[in-house]
Amino acid sequence: MNLSQILLKRIESQLDVETGCYDVALSGGVDSVVLLHLLHRLRAQHNTLDIRAIHVDHGLSENAASWRHFCENVCQQWQIPIICESIAIHLKPRQSLESIARDARYSVFAKYVTTGRTLLLGQHLDDQVETFFIRLKRGSGLTGLGAMRRVGQTQQDVCWLRPLLDTTRHEIETYAEQNNLEYVVDESNKDTRFDRNFLRHQVIPELSRRFSGFSACVARSATLLQQQDALLQEYIRSDYASCSDNARLQVSTLKKMSKARQMEVVRYWLSQHRLTMPSKKWLDNLLLQVGQITDDSKFKLTIADIAIRFYRDYLYIVAPRYIDEVYQLDPSKGRIELSDGRVLIQTGGDKSATVGARLSVRFNLPHLRIHPHGKPGSNTVKHWLKDAKIPSWERPYVPLIFVDDELVEIVDVGVSKSFYKSHGKRWIVEE
Repeated sequence: MNLSQILLKRIESQLDVETGCYDVALSGGVDSVVLLHLLHRLRAQHNTLDIRAIHVDHGLSENAASWRHFCENVCQQWQIPIICESIAIHLKPRQSLESIARDARYSVFAKYVTTGRTLLLGQHLDDQVETFFIRLKRGSGLTGLGAMRRVGQTQQDVCWLRPLLDTTRHEIETYAEQNNLEYVVDESNKDTRFDRNFLRHQVIPELSRRFSGFSACVARSATLLQQQDALLQEYIRSDYASCSDNARLQVSTLKKMSKARQMEVVRYWLSQHRLTMPSKKWLDNLLLQVGQITDDSKFKLTIADIAIRFYRDYLYIVAPRYIDEVYQLDPSKGRIELSDGRVLIQTGGDKSATVGARLSVRFNLPHLRIHPHGKPGSNTVKHWLKDAKIPSWERPYVPLIFVDDELVEIVDVGVSKSFYKSHGKRWIVEE
């Protein structure tokens, strides 16, 4: 079996060639061109295979326009639809150009690789080895040293697959030569100021000359690390389930675990909320403070604009919220959308009873008084919110319903005694 047949079989075994819908990330480089050509040949054998190409112009090279033109011509020649989109890269201090470009690129993919479609990426075995060393340089743990996964899903719910991950750069270049494929060469790939290029041109070739089969062994180690990490994740998810409740973490249960288990549970908790993973120093500080928490602790740690808060034995992740101060209600509609994404819905009472009155929603009026139905007497909004065990940072966002200028309801907490007698319970919050 020749190289072309080997690669075709290798790709075919990973795809649903009968009903699959695939988008190839096409840069114009040899990896993506070879991948697209293999898909083109598979489509000739399986005419139901749905293929598109997506080219993202980062605008970082003076040759970007010619690369886009090349990709369009290739797709026209092979009769493959192509989507081309330009993006602007804004590099901030202490940020990696490679990382910023990748994030911007994936935001484009998220627009087009919708449900039922899979993004195909051209990374290969040599890329895997380079990624391993980059992660090693950063001091990554088990998950990081597993390097690139074969399949996965982005935070924007884009499903992706790397079908060339077992294929070497030499095999890809040989295939391109044997099939007379043209491709573009990114001049930045030779710039050894970039870590990946330094490893590619100066470090890994030297190691490969010294140690036979070096790259294949590193790639195999990365695969083993992925398998071990998958096993570890099962235990972490079990620990997380034992101390999580509606996205909160129960501190009393967390404290019963070893520090290592606590650390992994907190990491998993943050990842479930798709937060950028903080440093080990930050995590150590969090666990130290968690160990000293008491019931009346005023606990707060921040990650960028996100806060970790504590209330009644639970840790919460609190994102910043913005909400208009006053909303006017239309009694005939019984529904209003708030600026933070919540919806107020009227669920009971006589809607016609308030026709002609001025209904409004207001917020953060802790010192107003109300006597809720079923409660022993009148007290402040602050008192009733605390009585309902609502965390302090949530209280300014609890909707207060007014008829004319009279407070008649603290939503999801209580309706005033006098208003309840004539109109009944009225509003709930739908997240």
